[in-house]
Amino acid sequence: MVATNLFDERRRAVMIAAAKRWKAQPPTPATTQVTPSEQARYDARRSSFDQASELKAQGRLPVFVERKMGPTLDWYTLPPDDAARAAGRPVARIVANVDPKVDPVGFATGFMVSPNVLLTNWHVFPDPGSVRGTGANFLHDETASGVARGIIFEFDPDALFFSAEDLDFALVAVKPKAITGELLSSVNFLAINGSRSKILPGMPIRMIEYPDGGPKRYAMENCRLLELREDGFLRYETDTEEGSSGSACYSEMWEVVGLHHASIPKMRGNTILNKDGSAWSPGQPDDGIDWIANEGVRISALVKAFGGLVPTTPASKHLLDELLANTTDPTDEVAKLATPRAPEALSPVLPDPSKIFANTKGNVMGGLP
Repeated sequence: MVATNLFDERRRAVMIAAAKRWKAQPPTPATTQVTPSEQARYDARRSSFDQASELKAQGRLPVFVERKMGPTLDWYTLPPDDAARAAGRPVARIVANVDPKVDPVGFATGFMVSPNVLLTNWHVFPDPGSVRGTGANFLHDETASGVARGIIFEFDPDALFFSAEDLDFALVAVKPKAITGELLSSVNFLAINGSRSKILPGMPIRMIEYPDGGPKRYAMENCRLLELREDGFLRYETDTEEGSSGSACYSEMWEVVGLHHASIPKMRGNTILNKDGSAWSPGQPDDGIDWIANEGVRISALVKAFGGLVPTTPASKHLLDELLANTTDPTDEVAKLATPRAPEALSPVLPDPSKIFANTKGNVMGGLP
C-alpha cells in the first residue's frame, strides 16, 4: 500500500529539482533552435515511417517490426481518435489496492514497455516494498455508458524491480493474469527505442494520463515541446494534473519520447509560489501553484540506462532481456527492408549429361532439369 505522505514528499522533491534545473538553465533560443542536422535526422525518420506503411501494404513488413512501430502504421494520417485509443491501451492507472471487492484508488500512471514490465517513476515506487499491494489498472476509460472499471493486474516486484532517483524511473514486473482472470497480453505494450530523432522543439508532444487518479485522459492541446536537454530531460507545455506522474509522452507519430515526471513551479529561492505571488505550502491545492512548464525524462536516456542494469535472478534477467530486445530502432530494420536487393550474379546451369537420354522412350531432351 502506498504511503501517501511519503509519496507526496518524493513528488514534491522531484518537482523542486525540476524547478531548480529550470532556474539554472532556462530554455534559450540556442537550446530550443532546431539545427539543420537535427531536422534532417527527423525528416529521415519520418520518411522511414512512410516506407514502413508502404511495406506493410505490400505484405513485406515483418510482424515484429510492425509491433515496434505501434499505432503509427495504421493511423499515420488520421486525427487522434483511433491512434490515441491504441496508444493508450497499454497505459495504466496505478492503484493502491487490488481487492476486486473494493473500489481501487488511483494515485499515479505507468505504461507497459514489454509484454511483462511496466515503467513509471522512482518517486512513485522507490523500492520493492512500496510496490506491494498495488496494481496496474488498465482500460479505466470513459465510455458512452459511463466510466469502465477496467482490468487490474497485481505488480510482481519479486520477479523484476529496478528504480533510479537520478532519472526518476521505476521498472516493475506485472503478473500475467488479472485478479479477475484476464490475460496481461490483451493490453499490449509500447515499444521504446533509443533514437534521439523522434521529435523536435516546437512540435506537439502528446500525453495519455490518469490525472487525479481518475479515468484516462488524452492531453492533445497546448502541448508544445520546448526543449530537448542533453542531461536526459525534456520540457514541454502539455497540461497535466496530480496523478499524471509516470505518463507516456508521445510524438505526433505516436512514438514514445518521454516519461512524464514533474510539473515545474515558479519559485523564489526554495519557496514554491502561487499564481498570486504568495508562498505555497504543503496541504494547499496544487491548482493554485504558478506552473511554468512540465518536465519528462527522455526515452533515449532511459533506454541507455536500462542497458546498464544488472539483474540478480534468472527471472529478472529473462524479463530484462525481453525488454531490451524490443528497444532496437525499427527504422533501421525498415531501411534494410526498403533497400532494393542487388541482382544475384547469373551463372550458366549446365544439364547433367547422364540425364540427357534418361527418357529413351520419349523426347530425348525430356530429362533436362
